[in-house]
Amino acid sequence: MCTLDALLGIISNSVKTIQAKCKARGVPFPSIDEPFDPESDAIRAEVIADAAPAIAAAQQLIATLDNPGVYALRQTFGMHISSAIGAMLAGNIAEIMRESDPNGQGMKVEDIAKQDGIDPVRLGRLMRLLTNYHIFTEVNPGAFKHNRISSTFDTGKSVDEIKKSPADKYLNTAGPAALFGHTTDECFKAAAYLSDYLTDKGTVTNQKPNGAVLQRAMSTHDTLFEWYEQAGNEARRKRFNVAMRGVSELAGPMTTGFDWKTLSKGGVVVDVGGGIGATTMRLADNHPHLCYIVQDRPSMVDEGEKFWKAERPEALRSGLVQLQAHDMFQVNPVRNAAVFLLRCVIHDWSDHYATTILQMLRASATPDTRLMIVDPLIRYACPAELQNTDVPGVEWHDAPAPLLPNMGIAGNFMPYHVDFHMLTMTNSQERTCQEFKKLFEKGGWKLERVYVNPGVQFPQLIGCPAQETY
Repeated sequence: MCTLDALLGIISNSVKTIQAKCKARGVPFPSIDEPFDPESDAIRAEVIADAAPAIAAAQQLIATLDNPGVYALRQTFGMHISSAIGAMLAGNIAEIMRESDPNGQGMKVEDIAKQDGIDPVRLGRLMRLLTNYHIFTEVNPGAFKHNRISSTFDTGKSVDEIKKSPADKYLNTAGPAALFGHTTDECFKAAAYLSDYLTDKGTVTNQKPNGAVLQRAMSTHDTLFEWYEQAGNEARRKRFNVAMRGVSELAGPMTTGFDWKTLSKGGVVVDVGGGIGATTMRLADNHPHLCYIVQDRPSMVDEGEKFWKAERPEALRSGLVQLQAHDMFQVNPVRNAAVFLLRCVIHDWSDHYATTILQMLRASATPDTRLMIVDPLIRYACPAELQNTDVPGVEWHDAPAPLLPNMGIAGNFMPYHVDFHMLTMTNSQERTCQEFKKLFEKGGWKLERVYVNPGVQFPQLIGCPAQETY
């Protein structure tokens, strides 16, 4: 079959399946022209597996039909999209349009500019670029309205509230908007120096966390987390904390995969490097028979106390949850942990440092302690038969031909992007299953199982203490 016919067939079949499921539910598929609404978007979760082949095929069809040079140039120009989004976020445009154009009739750039301070001519150019990528809609010359994608950049706060306290713009928001801001600010600026970093003989083999691309971009010798503590970075630090909640949402729930009910009542779950405790909050809500300790840097513990007192004060009062300052490069003070949980932590560190973290946990583990690492898992883009693994739970399945075996951007796309995110920000990486297996062994653990759950971006890698060390 011709590649074009095959791709078209995949798209057609996927769309027909989605439409049939929507019809059975009696709901329409969400329109891109309407602002995001969780209720109307609920059907998306039911058809995510059906949509993926169509998305992958549509992208491959574009790459096939487009002039190769034009397609390559389009990817090269991607930095302008990120910079435009960053400027849009800095100008609070999403919030301005939601407040001033509640009926979605369209808002002129001159009226937007009166509130955000950006030159209206330049603002119009910025908005028009974004509309070409389905972010906002131009309803009349120079007049724009929200659509489903653009509305995800909205914090939900009033413009007045944001202007009164710009550093707190993202506090008490759902998280995705903060993640967008984090990505298009410090991450975007650091990424611009990646080619210099990779070709500099002085940094080719550097694994130090304060020797990443970020340090070159920001002219600092501090690690990312030390840099966030610097005066002048308060807004960035607060945004980062909230952004991690956004990552928590994208990463998927912790309530599937590992069976938390198998842990005895009062079992201690230690959320190592747990930030303000967003992951622990979800676990505690679903499994109150356990006890939880959230560990992080002192400043993060302070932020966490504010978070818990606002969201779940009774959890702190009852002792269900404790917040504890701890340096993860020292032996963990908790000696009776049922689970050491590290969600989006190990990928912050290169192998040398990640090994030390695991060794420090191993020194505090009991024979029954389980190690749970929740990080992206890199799959090779080649056929599954060429990447065999003996770890239970890891079973790669190829997408139907002629799609990329890993489904390309429609598959588990995040690991490939986050991998470069970690390279630029912390000199670290995402890992393949085999790389994780070796890392566990160096740290004194055995990787015994991986839970890869449908629709969940980050799997759970479960380890037990290596028996030979007892």
